[in-house]
Amino acid sequence: MSSRMVCVVLVLVVAALRVVAAWNVEPTAEEAYHFITADVLEKIYYGSGPGSALAIRAGNWLAGTQGERVLFIVAGAVSGLLIFHLGRRLGSETTGLWSVIVFYALPWQVFNGFRALPSAFVCALLLLALSQIWRAHAARSFSMYWIGAGLATAAAVYFNYAAVLLVPAVALGWLFSHTSRKELLRPGYWSFLLVTLACCVPLVRWNMQRDGIMISHVLHGGVLSSSFPPGMLWLRTTVLDLAHGLSPLGLLLLPTIPLLVWRHAHAGLRTLWYVIAGWMLLVVLVMPRSCDVVVFAVATPVVVAVLLRAIESSGWRVLLIATLFILTALSPWWGRFTRVADAGGWRIAAQSLVEIIEQFTAKSGHEPFLIAENAPTAAALMVHLREAGERRVFVPESQHIESQFSFWPRYDGFVNRAVSDAPGQTYFTEQKGVNPYVGRPALYVTSSAADEPPQAISNAFERWELLTQIPVDTPRGTIRTLQVFVCYSYQTLPL
Repeated sequence: MSSRMVCVVLVLVVAALRVVAAWNVEPTAEEAYHFITADVLEKIYYGSGPGSALAIRAGNWLAGTQGERVLFIVAGAVSGLLIFHLGRRLGSETTGLWSVIVFYALPWQVFNGFRALPSAFVCALLLLALSQIWRAHAARSFSMYWIGAGLATAAAVYFNYAAVLLVPAVALGWLFSHTSRKELLRPGYWSFLLVTLACCVPLVRWNMQRDGIMISHVLHGGVLSSSFPPGMLWLRTTVLDLAHGLSPLGLLLLPTIPLLVWRHAHAGLRTLWYVIAGWMLLVVLVMPRSCDVVVFAVATPVVVAVLLRAIESSGWRVLLIATLFILTALSPWWGRFTRVADAGGWRIAAQSLVEIIEQFTAKSGHEPFLIAENAPTAAALMVHLREAGERRVFVPESQHIESQFSFWPRYDGFVNRAVSDAPGQTYFTEQKGVNPYVGRPALYVTSSAADEPPQAISNAFERWELLTQIPVDTPRGTIRTLQVFVCYSYQTLPL
């Protein structure tokens, strides 16, 4: 069987396994956040474009209510085929096949490959853009591949803003390569730039309509924000995130690649590495909060091609095989220490919470509204509370915009209503509106072990008490304990 057929079989098998996982594994808090935001279709979301929401809605339309992950699994399969295609052009079919194996062995792929996360589409679209750029570069003249690269890059921007940095990264890669600098004087690159920017104009417009708030989040800590340099805390967090996605071995292997590129890569391979390395650096410096492990995953075919050339030149092919097996073996082992290990249990927590609400309502005669400690927790509960009926979960009131929840109706907001239409006991404020939650009790849910709720909660209610604790048990044991505080008689905080 040829390497091409083995690759196709591998991609199909992985896709089938992911379909099974998608129908049986509950969403993480991060994934649930994307599910909830997709329920309210917007032109733009806090920190990202509408790409993920549209893909989730399209999956629901194609495969029903359980189809949110369908198109993301398809994107993962496309990524595998593009990895093979690019690896084959950089070396041989063997290079392409090993690239696919390494790509699917990454912990990020093992544990999140079936989830509805933007990285799946970003990876596929950027690999498509890179393959188009490679073919356009090989043409040595203006080619429609530049237009295709621009369209693919712009589409990726609608999932993750960091994709737009591929445009200056290509220019940097060309400048560093003495054989490709003249490409910047030809119309090909500039058509790529213009197509990408033209397709991103709607995103810019929508951000301007929101005073740039929606994109400022991803720039925080970068060179374009006032908080740069970010300091050691950001560096430590970035390194840990990369270790979660690449495995410790992959992270240790990464710094050796530039040396291998310099010694063993041919001119075209070296140029493509300059482009990818420049993009990595720009993402880390300009948009650190968009720095996903996908930034490094798209470099897989280049890395494998360089490793194969280096090992072939020294006759140490067994070193590559051993490295790949170790990397594969480390993937599930390292996953036990990642956030994925604590991803489940939200369905159990939501079911327990429904029982607590029913018992409290029957006892007190007042149905409480729900407040969760943060947006991911609120989203994770909302996804499963929908099964018990439409039920909104709020986040603590704050003057700071922290998530998409800040743009939706909040329990501290006011509804405009004429005074003559209001009931006698309605609570009016200087904002000439009515707050429908004033005087009502609330349940505050948190995974924190603190003995009391935060001030934003305690100051807004007359009194509070710890109602119960919800241990979330799985076959691995108790992975979290949620504390439920009952807070009585909500009052709006002073402006």
